Amino acid sequence: MAKEIKKKAVDETALANRIAKMASEAVGVSATNIANKQQEAERRYLRKPLDGDDAIKGRSKFVSGELTSQVDWLTGVTVKVFDTQREPVSFLAMTASQHDVALANQMTKVVNNLLRQRNKHTVLLHEWLKNGFVTGTSIATVRFVVCEEETLPRLVRGVTEDKLAQIKAQEDAGKLVVEEFSESEEQPQLPPGLPPEAAALVQLPKVYDMKIRYKSKRPDLYIENLPPEDFIVSKDARLDQKTGGISAKLQGHKRIISRYDLIEMGFDEAKVKKIPSASDNNSGIANERSEVTDYQQGVGDVTDDVQVYEIYTKTVIDDAKPRHYRITLGGDLDNGAVYLGHEEVSKFYPYAPFVPYPVPNRLFGQSIVDRIGHEQKYITQGYRGVLDNLAAHSNPIKIVNPEITNIEDVLNLYPGATVRSSDPSGGITYNQQQFTGGNALSVLENISGKLDFSTGVGPSVIGIDASDLQNSTATAATQRNNSTQTLIELICRVFAESGYAYLVKLVVDVLSNNSEDAQEYIQRLTDGFEPILIDAWDADMDVVANVAFGVMNKDANLASLGAILGQQTQFQQMGLAGPMQIHNTLVKMTEIAGHPNTDDFFLDPAKQPPKPPQAPPPDPVMIQAQVAQQQLQLEAENAKRKHELDLLKLKVEDDRERDKMAQDKYIAEAEIEGKYGAQVQIARINAEQAAARSDVDMAMQQQDAQAQAMGHLAQMAQQGQQQPQQPTPPQGA
Repeated sequence: MAKEIKKKAVDETALANRIAKMASEAVGVSATNIANKQQEAERRYLRKPLDGDDAIKGRSKFVSGELTSQVDWLTGVTVKVFDTQREPVSFLAMTASQHDVALANQMTKVVNNLLRQRNKHTVLLHEWLKNGFVTGTSIATVRFVVCEEETLPRLVRGVTEDKLAQIKAQEDAGKLVVEEFSESEEQPQLPPGLPPEAAALVQLPKVYDMKIRYKSKRPDLYIENLPPEDFIVSKDARLDQKTGGISAKLQGHKRIISRYDLIEMGFDEAKVKKIPSASDNNSGIANERSEVTDYQQGVGDVTDDVQVYEIYTKTVIDDAKPRHYRITLGGDLDNGAVYLGHEEVSKFYPYAPFVPYPVPNRLFGQSIVDRIGHEQKYITQGYRGVLDNLAAHSNPIKIVNPEITNIEDVLNLYPGATVRSSDPSGGITYNQQQFTGGNALSVLENISGKLDFSTGVGPSVIGIDASDLQNSTATAATQRNNSTQTLIELICRVFAESGYAYLVKLVVDVLSNNSEDAQEYIQRLTDGFEPILIDAWDADMDVVANVAFGVMNKDANLASLGAILGQQTQFQQMGLAGPMQIHNTLVKMTEIAGHPNTDDFFLDPAKQPPKPPQAPPPDPVMIQAQVAQQQLQLEAENAKRKHELDLLKLKVEDDRERDKMAQDKYIAEAEIEGKYGAQVQIARINAEQAAARSDVDMAMQQQDAQAQAMGHLAQMAQQGQQQPQQPTPPQGA
């Protein structure tokens, strides 16, 4: 018998203070060097003035754009690597059983649909990656929510008592809301001419008019990118090498939300009202973002918005055993945070990291500013010197003799200006400064060209100058590109096995933990009728990220795959390759060529109906017997055809003989007719006349015989009437 777990009473104030203290010491809440680095990185990416530029007067404040270009290049290349695949991720079955394989295939289909179609894969990657390249660490989060939606009010007239009971039952079930209810002005009337006695017995039903809003639940899954300043994590955070997520005592995030939304989410209204109104976010990176858009992070005069913290940690709350919980706090962590609620969760906290340049045993790695920030500063200062030198050379120092020239005219010189002077030369001389900035340009270009080796992308990867081709062979240029791409491929591989794989685990985890609503959501999303075994889904199942790591070197990879395809075709008859292996090679070639939807080009052998089984090889003895039988049948058919031909010949000869005899007969008849025709005609006429006379005589004889017979019968009848009749003897006498 299972032991009943008794939940202890929770001291909400003590719990809020304990969690608030932990969160206030975490990165994202307390003032740390990481926050300062993120602020400086945001300023460098936006090409804002450097420190001390406010005191500069009359000189260039140019800021080099190498850092911005590197971030945008890196983002574009990495998005290309991950977005080339038709299925960015795949799940591996834990066993070879048919059930586990089908389960893994189902999870792969659903998750890839969510990543690519439902959540716009490219947009998701763009923000996630760019935040990481700028600040050094970026976070994507996953949440599954069930939103309640109401239709516009609908007026329903003439509702009867029976219909009213049905509407009441739907209202109790939460399927609709009745906003207005009243008796209808158009009540049923008795038919005219009804006698008063009958009218008194009739009871008319009442009808009502109602205004109704229908309610519906819409489950949905959101994959979002957290602003870097909103993420909260304890200082012991590091990348988890097993799951790809974050290993830390505390993780969470903060956000500004309205009181109404909190109440609608199910939090206690009295507690929500205790939360003080939110104020502007004064963190460094938040200020940098707000300056770009001229948007205040806080709420200004609106008092309905509040600050809310969602904290994930493993602690003791409901019983004596430490468990994973999500604790929601509101207000100021340092001045009495308001406890809103807590809920037990799984071990997969919903924060997937991207760290472009990881530092061992730490979560926060290097950003582009950390990699090339010093070089960008040197390049900026160098170009400023060149520009200042060019400005001094183009606009030299003027020396004016104020005794002979009006100084006010000289201070406002422009083409065509008038200078009042008593000397024809104007009393003006120029101190021409020599332009030497051109000598620095080659040095600055050399420094800029070395940045590619620090980041992995740049002009040497994107393209090749014509001067490179003059002194380099094609093989040398390819080797240089491949070696430069090693760093960016390392970034992609680490990301694929860490944050990207963990994001997929989060999708599976939130769906399996909300199986009832997720079942409806997935079936509507995929438009499928196959059963979704969400209860059997396992976020611990191994995930493989199908990233095309060779897309940056298409020519070499396509040539390599082409050679493999040729070998597969050659050795297919030997059983070393089959249709599935050839299909996989063609899919890779199509994806590298930039066409992720490979079904438009090739049929998948695994999706085709099975071919009918081949018949076993024939028996040689049976083959010989069949050949002998066929020969006998052929000989018999030949003999039959010969016999039929002989019969046909005999028939033809017989027909010829009969035709000859008929011809002879006709000839003889014609000769007789010509010789004895008149005699024959006379004989025929005599014969016909004689036959006619014989016929008349015979008819007269027959008539006489009939008359004699009738007279004889009449005589016999008369005699019978004259004789007395004898009595008939009785029977049995």
